[in-house]
Amino acid sequence: MQHEAMTLTVEGELAGLRSRVENITNTLATITYWEDAANLQAQCQHVLRQIDTIHEQLEYKLVVTIVGGGGIGKSTLFNALAMSDDLSKTGKKRPTTRKMIVHVQNKSDAKALLSHIDHDDVRMVSSVNGGEALANIILVDTPDTDSSENEPHHQLLKNIIRRSDVILCCFKAENPKRWDNLNFLKPFIEQYPHEHLYIILTFADRQDETELKEHIVPDFKKHLAKAWGRNFSQLFSISARRYLPNPNWETDAKPLHQFDQFEELRNEITGSTTKPSAVVSSSLARALFLKVTLFTNMAHSFKHLAPLQEVRKEIGKLEHQAKQEALTSLINEDRELRPKINAMFYSRLAANWWGPIGWLVAIWFRLIALAASWQSFRSTGNPAALLSKRIYSLAKTQPTSKNATDNAYDQNFYANAILRYRDIFLQKWPPIADRLVQLGFSNHVRDLTVVMSDQQVLEDNLSSHWLNSMVREVERRTAILSSLPLQLLFNAAPILLAIIFCLETVNQFLAHHYLPAEYFLHGLVALGLTLLISFFLFQFIVRAFSSSRLLKKVCNNFTYEIEKENNSVCPLIKEIDRLLRLF
Repeated sequence: MQHEAMTLTVEGELAGLRSRVENITNTLATITYWEDAANLQAQCQHVLRQIDTIHEQLEYKLVVTIVGGGGIGKSTLFNALAMSDDLSKTGKKRPTTRKMIVHVQNKSDAKALLSHIDHDDVRMVSSVNGGEALANIILVDTPDTDSSENEPHHQLLKNIIRRSDVILCCFKAENPKRWDNLNFLKPFIEQYPHEHLYIILTFADRQDETELKEHIVPDFKKHLAKAWGRNFSQLFSISARRYLPNPNWETDAKPLHQFDQFEELRNEITGSTTKPSAVVSSSLARALFLKVTLFTNMAHSFKHLAPLQEVRKEIGKLEHQAKQEALTSLINEDRELRPKINAMFYSRLAANWWGPIGWLVAIWFRLIALAASWQSFRSTGNPAALLSKRIYSLAKTQPTSKNATDNAYDQNFYANAILRYRDIFLQKWPPIADRLVQLGFSNHVRDLTVVMSDQQVLEDNLSSHWLNSMVREVERRTAILSSLPLQLLFNAAPILLAIIFCLETVNQFLAHHYLPAEYFLHGLVALGLTLLISFFLFQFIVRAFSSSRLLKKVCNNFTYEIEKENNSVCPLIKEIDRLLRLF
């Protein structure tokens, strides 16, 4: 039950890590101008491959791999751990180990390991004496890291190290600081937690004991810290040959002292791995280590987080200022602005009002719209032809706020505003671009086309804010002016007069009194004057709600719209936001 629970824990951790890393990878793929993005994306893809490998090995035995340079006693250590003399060939010829030697109890134990490795490069062995100690271990001896057959041997080494749970890194005590061995192993060592790495000094018995303890070991620890950037508290100084069934010491090669940590090393390796749950524990440790390593590397790559947040705020302020300047350009340079707003205002009133005043408001809306169109047509094409088309369009169009909004602005309306928007960026972008380059962005950010969205996107954004601002304020004001009490008040006089006129006419007709034509003429004049007076009184109220105060309020709404906007139209801001969300 404990083993199953641990397996579920590891699978959950791997699934969670995979999901997080995939999200990071997908985000990094959308980041073009931050130069470390490609490097981190490659690291994420490597972690994903490692996750697949760890998950694949969950149901198999622990893989313990011996690595190191030539002539340092890897094969002797392999034989000593397996308690056999000649499972892995030893000798002075280089490379001695040309194939990967795999110690297993059953060939099926190595199925997962060998599924990614050419079987011609592998020799499987087993021993009677080491069976119990290595019952839950697959022990692997590898070709030299400095093999003369570099290309095939290095690829074989890389394949097996990626699929190992525990690494035994061997160095010859006589000269452990070989950079070729250290540099080859470094990228693999970075993927393993401390408890899965064992640093071993071989042929320790051939060095003076005092020299070994007081100089060689402490000095090599410092060297490892410098070369690998990690501190190892314990190194194992061993003489593996001492633990072969038949050491066959040469006369001049016998141990110089009895100090030997082989038994400690063997207990470390086999003591905790004899349990079937060892591979699960190892997988969990590796998964957590991968997670910590990746996020540590990300944090290191993005050490300029706080300054970038400040630059992001500066770009946001610049974009806000550019939109404000665009608004000023709309107000100051477009002479058609106020008529168009009034046309929209009256369009909504005409849609809301009923009765005689509603008819007049509808007629007034068409006149205002016609005047606004004429103002824009005067400088383009044939005014007469354009005006006739506009009259036909107005005759076919119902007075609603949507139609008025759609027809209010042509494609050139925002041209000056967009030009002003770009001018602001041209003036103030260079110093911001310099700071971004200092924070790790490519020189491409100096190009304003990287920062500015294309004209259509910018036009759509300005149009959306402007029309939203107008619609909100026009709807608010027309709702007040279209209230039922106001409609009853202004429609009452002409409707009441019309009712009185009609009733009098019917009464006189029924009494066989025929009214003269002057009566009807005077009645129609009175009705018309009453209607006009009511309409003009209504116009006084409307003027108080429209005129310049309406435009000012629309501008305030526009400012509010761009201040509350969270989504920028600037492509680079969007990229920076995605980057900041990663950290």
